[in-house]
Amino acid sequence: MQQQVPRTSYVLPPDFLADASRRLGIAALTMGALFLTSILFAPTMEAAGHPLTRLQLILEVLGLAVSVGVFWLSRGHFRPQLLLNLGLAYEVFIAFCVAVSENLPSVGLDPEFLGVSTVCVVIVVFPSLVPATPWKTLGTALVAASMGPLAFYLTRSPEEAALAPWKVAFAFGSNYVIAFVAMATSTVICRLAADVREARELGSYWLEEKLGEGGMGEVWKASHRMLTRPAAIKLIRPAVLSVDPGEAEEIIRRFEREAQATGQLLSPHTVTLHDFGVAPDGTFYYVMELLQGVDLDSLVSRFGPVPPERAVFLLQQMCLSLEEAHGAGLVHRDVKPANVFACRLGTQVDFVKVLDFGLVKVPADRSGALGLTVGNVICGTPAFMSPEQSLGDPVDARSDIYSLGCVAYWLVTGAPVFEADTPVKMLLAHSGETPQPPSRRAPQTIVPELEAVIMACLEKRPSDRPTDAQELGRRLAACPVHPTWDAQRALEWWDKHLPAGAGSHARATEPTLLFATQGH
Repeated sequence: MQQQVPRTSYVLPPDFLADASRRLGIAALTMGALFLTSILFAPTMEAAGHPLTRLQLILEVLGLAVSVGVFWLSRGHFRPQLLLNLGLAYEVFIAFCVAVSENLPSVGLDPEFLGVSTVCVVIVVFPSLVPATPWKTLGTALVAASMGPLAFYLTRSPEEAALAPWKVAFAFGSNYVIAFVAMATSTVICRLAADVREARELGSYWLEEKLGEGGMGEVWKASHRMLTRPAAIKLIRPAVLSVDPGEAEEIIRRFEREAQATGQLLSPHTVTLHDFGVAPDGTFYYVMELLQGVDLDSLVSRFGPVPPERAVFLLQQMCLSLEEAHGAGLVHRDVKPANVFACRLGTQVDFVKVLDFGLVKVPADRSGALGLTVGNVICGTPAFMSPEQSLGDPVDARSDIYSLGCVAYWLVTGAPVFEADTPVKMLLAHSGETPQPPSRRAPQTIVPELEAVIMACLEKRPSDRPTDAQELGRRLAACPVHPTWDAQRALEWWDKHLPAGAGSHARATEPTLLFATQGH
């Protein structure tokens, strides 16, 4: 059941905190530059008859050091929430520095009427840089406002400081008025943050960061309210469904089919589904494990074709996933490099996960048995579709074997089986042209046994291919590839190219893009 965030709690979303930390870092860097400029120009000011006092110089140097420290901490060396709490103290410090500069007798201001202080600017700007709860903002702002009178009494002589109380209130009252303005600003920011948080809650999960987006939906990095383990949530917003009723029905049917098919598979090489449901606002979603690694499309695009022994290692794991699916009567129908993930899983690397069962054919799915959906559209990815799937003929497990052969071809050559400038030409090539052996296109030596397996998968007639994923796995295991791709070699590769903890390599399952073409 959807739970609402209490309006009085004002829990700030993690990305709000991260953005605020970056803004605080930029502000600290700017203030540091101002302090440094003041220090560098001190000799010039002294020559012009306006020397810095000892207190000013101390504050300039201290301000530079503190600002540099805050900037350094904002670069990921401190938790965002702790950094923002430190930012509130930084606000008070900056207010004190400004107040001291304004109240020094050398500035020449009339102690009986100082006017509106620059401290007011500090107080009113900081809530947007350092978001906090309204009461925390007010408390910090009142302390910052008090830096004005504090600096006045510290820097003035007893005679100058002997003002009537009403004059002191008149001189510094604007600071305290602005403190309540800052509280109002903070209230607005926190309410907006609460609105965003409510919009990003799905059941027990909180959406943290959008990882991908496609024509059918979105994928977000998410966290469970009670558990520390992150997850990925794939969802369809209600706005996506406000289209043609027939198309909306097919989108929902495909989404449910993907969730149901994935949920019944237990192979460790199939992405794990944790939850599935509909939010109160009509958003369809399912929760799956968050994967860290790289899909095979990106793997080859970024690092080039993989050694044959590594290709065999990856393909055998794919076979284990598809073997279970085929045993349950499921045909994936969208096996392609982008739907296969090589990832870190615990202490293991190069661990394969097969994703996106959105086009899966189930035994009772008669519309899927024709390979068609609403509007007589052939579904799949043209560069990796079997001839029977591209023609709209009935498909079985051997259709996935053909697609798996296309993936193998991609892994060892870095190129698709056929090149074409339109989806239709690509489909025609798969249904009628003979592919070149991978050894002719690969920049490396392909052993004949592995090439024979790949070419067998790419046979036009399903009866000429390996009968299922189990048989294909046995043929791959018999390929004499040397040296073997073992755990040590895999770990060395990952430590060099995709080291653990490298945020840029933390990936998750992205929305399946529906590559389709009208049947003719």
